Amino acid sequence: MKILVIGPLPDPVTGCSLANQVLLRGLTKKDVKVSSINMSTSFSEEIGTFTFGKVFVAISNYLHIYKVLLNDVIYITPGQSFLGVLKYAPFIFLAKLFSKRVVVHIHGNHLWKEFKLSGNFKRKVLHSILSCADKGIVLSPSLKINLSPFLDSKNIFSVFNFAEDYLHNSHEFKSFDTLNVIYLSNLMMEKGIFDVLHALQNLQKNKIPFKAKIAGAIDRSARVRIENLLKQLGNNVEYLGVVSGGQKQKLLEWGNVFVFPTYYPQEGQPISIIEAMVTANVIIATNHAGIPDLIDNKNAFFVEKQNPDQVSKVLSTFYSNNGEFVNKSNFNKKYSKIFTEDDYIKNILKVTNDE
Repeated sequence: MKILVIGPLPDPVTGCSLANQVLLRGLTKKDVKVSSINMSTSFSEEIGTFTFGKVFVAISNYLHIYKVLLNDVIYITPGQSFLGVLKYAPFIFLAKLFSKRVVVHIHGNHLWKEFKLSGNFKRKVLHSILSCADKGIVLSPSLKINLSPFLDSKNIFSVFNFAEDYLHNSHEFKSFDTLNVIYLSNLMMEKGIFDVLHALQNLQKNKIPFKAKIAGAIDRSARVRIENLLKQLGNNVEYLGVVSGGQKQKLLEWGNVFVFPTYYPQEGQPISIIEAMVTANVIIATNHAGIPDLIDNKNAFFVEKQNPDQVSKVLSTFYSNNGEFVNKSNFNKKYSKIFTEDDYIKNILKVTNDE
């Protein structure tokens, strides 16, 4: 069985591009014949909009369309906007023309909204493309709604995300003597970065001791505001830029509270939350997209979207309610052992290989 993976690959690093990279690496280790077409564009470009840069990249990618003919299974991770799906249409239609098995994997929770809010023409186009798939994958059970307009429920499967192997080998011990806050994601307004920074300002005003480390690429549209807030927070907060490998592991081991108050429309099931759990961090997050399929009150605190005061309120209980933070940390370390690369790859293979 030869598999062609069509979707974004790092750089930039996103949940989807990292997942595709891990899948390619894992399939190769399992001696599966696999090839790829990299569909990456810069995350800072506005999603779902037309740019000449995207057109140039798309044309370049179509030069590799012949690879569809050389493989048995075409595994595709399309976007969730109309244009994000449309650019994959030539690969999907060619695959169906030559009776290839097509599997689409949706890394988010926006596609159903896009379909619902689109006009009649766009809905017909989206349906004509995505209904060609033989099977679909979403990140967790509650996200199956994203493929239900296009595929029978029996052909929609959920495969949870993972944390990379090296993070599962992190140290068991986690100190809760001081509040060490981490944010690990692209620094975008909708990912909650401003809510985090304003919450940290509240802690400073209330003289609650903390240290914070922020990591990820800064969205160019928010750069000036973010840099100004970081300057105002001073030495209490350190911006690390994009981290990976040992640097990311060191960050996650240093922290004890991971804050991610996202309301990003295309959010699915953030890998960063799983990474934080694997390294025994307590989670503060929003009840958004597939996040409630990952965490609950046993291992996390939920906050309202766009409510930095709630974030700071939870963080301010760190010292007075230390035992609850420790219990949630211990729960995460045990619970998160199921989110491995190997399980992720095996579950993907099960979907792609089953008739």
